[in-house]
Amino acid sequence: MSEDHVEATTEVDADLLATAKEAAAGHPGLEDAMRRLDALDEVGLDHHPAEFDALHQSLRAALADAGNSSDGP
Repeated sequence: MSEDHVEATTEVDADLLATAKEAAAGHPGLEDAMRRLDALDEVGLDHHPAEFDALHQSLRAALADAGNSSDGP
């Protein structure tokens, strides 16, 4: 993999992450999931599967509740 490709991929990832954070703003469950993803580097690799499972459950709950709350956008 070339350095140019890695740099371009990193820029795309940063743009995608910024877009996801913007979309999550005002949705507590989604904001929490984004914070947990940001902190994933601090979690031991052996704990990643459990963390991903917890994130998945959190996202499922947020989606199930979408449109049912008057405090979000």
